[in-house]
Amino acid sequence: MNPCWRILECNLQSLNNVAFSDAEWIRFVEEYLDKPSDNLVEKTRKIHENYIYDFVFDDGHIQNIYLVDKKSIARNKVQVIAQFEQKDIEWYRQPLFCQYRRA
Repeated sequence: MNPCWRILECNLQSLNNVAFSDAEWIRFVEEYLDKPSDNLVEKTRKIHENYIYDFVFDDGHIQNIYLVDKKSIARNKVQVIAQFEQKDIEWYRQPLFCQYRRA
């Protein structure tokens, strides 16, 4: 798995006070976070509207997993993974994909 996913895993565990097993983390990513059928708009909507996911752990308990803390936004950080540069405008740089992580 990409090292950026491991960083996100660590930070989401800290934000939500949980510990994912490797199998649980892969399932969380595949079922919710990076579902193959989601397009860019749906992924963006997760951050803005659907940022809480009811995850069922392997032991059967259910817990809300928050992608961001909207009540205390200072607990969140944005990590830029990749950037692209527009041609002919060298000063303009825009994040291609960002992930939130706990401070």
